[in-house]
Amino acid sequence: MGFLAGALSFGLSALLVVGSLALSGSELRAAAQLILIAQFPVLLVEGAVTAAILRLLLKVRPGLIQVSTRQRVVPAERPQEA
Repeated sequence: MGFLAGALSFGLSALLVVGSLALSGSELRAAAQLILIAQFPVLLVEGAVTAAILRLLLKVRPGLIQVSTRQRVVPAERPQEA
């Protein structure tokens, strides 16, 4: 789940940049293709980093993130006030 969140967010923003360049004119289409190719490895790294951070947070501080199951949503615990 974390990999998809990181990869999709970065991938969609890269696609928006590529789309705007491609629609700006025929002279920018080559640049748009190059950017699309160059962003693919970054997309994979972004997904892996996001997944690793999510896994670490779920292990160290599970109360920070709400985890949903198929049957119900488990709310995050609120810190108790001192």
